[in-house]
Amino acid sequence: MNLERVTYFNAIDGTLAHLSKSVSLELVDAIAALLSRLKPAAVFLPCRSDGSSEHDAAFVLVHHAIRKAVLKPRILEYPSGHGGIHRGS
Repeated sequence: MNLERVTYFNAIDGTLAHLSKSVSLELVDAIAALLSRLKPAAVFLPCRSDGSSEHDAAFVLVHHAIRKAVLKPRILEYPSGHGGIHRGS
């Protein structure tokens, strides 16, 4: 993995499921801006409903950002040890 391409959004680990609406919207905007710049063909996300509220929140935030960026990448969900494998759109 090329660490120069890693982007941090200053969201503290373990807090995604408890963000205020305004912080969630700011995070969606930041992710959407990055996605608009990169225009990925695919996006890898932790499996939704895998038992982790943090993973569920990450999935929802990125999914909203994808819609906001008006992109249609393939969404691939990866298992994290909490649940099974799902294939998105």
